Amino acid sequence: MKVSDKQDLALMQRIKTNPEVLSCIPEKSAMGRAVQIKPVCMLMGYLYGLFSKEELEKKNIKKDLEAIMRAMPSYLDIML
Repeated sequence: MKVSDKQDLALMQRIKTNPEVLSCIPEKSAMGRAVQIKPVCMLMGYLYGLFSKEELEKKNIKKDLEAIMRAMPSYLDIML
């Protein structure tokens, strides 16, 4: 999941600075590849209420959150 523009980047950087979110971001993936930070920031930001009402109403943010939440059951199944 890619950062789409400068506003998106600024939002991810703001969320990433939250101590609870920062503690959930792994250093590297299990396969040694770079970790995709945006999905972690999006999900944790949503769970911790770090998005403003206006941010949640933006089309690209809403679309990305929906994609992450739709994929969660599959990811949980894989982990189990």
